Amino acid sequence: MEKRHLPLIWERVVFSYAVGAAGAVWCPLLYYVWRHEMYRDRFERLVRSAKGDADVLSLIEDAVNAFSHYVNTVYSMEVHLQTLRFRLDGEDYRNAVMELDRRRHSAHEAAISSCAVLNRVADKIGARHLYTGSLENRYEVAEFCMAIVSEMFRGRTMCTISELLKSA
Repeated sequence: MEKRHLPLIWERVVFSYAVGAAGAVWCPLLYYVWRHEMYRDRFERLVRSAKGDADVLSLIEDAVNAFSHYVNTVYSMEVHLQTLRFRLDGEDYRNAVMELDRRRHSAHEAAISSCAVLNRVADKIGARHLYTGSLENRYEVAEFCMAIVSEMFRGRTMCTISELLKSA
């Protein structure tokens, strides 16, 4: 039987407890929310720390966008893999799959580099690291990318552009 790599959040949930009326209770959902709600806050603090420095803000924006690019690349690859096997045969299929994997690998490398860049920026401006895991662990970086993209989506600005501009 194949051993599947568990998502980062569930590997670290083992000793997470929430204290309620019944005492200490294992609560993976609470841990999930606690662990991932930090990314948006860290990102916002990082941006506030760089306020006034357009170059650093641009660097932060580009680096964070690499995470959504990686997630989108993985998603597109999964969709294409399902359809390609019915459209292409033999060598054409192998070439297409290899090209999809090359793109995914390139996007993953960019995401890993972006984690390192953001951490160096955070060190330089005295902010907390956005990514605190190991840059050597590709699975952990991939899980981080999905987590931050998901959190940013869940916390998106739910107003019209006019309302947004008024608040600036």
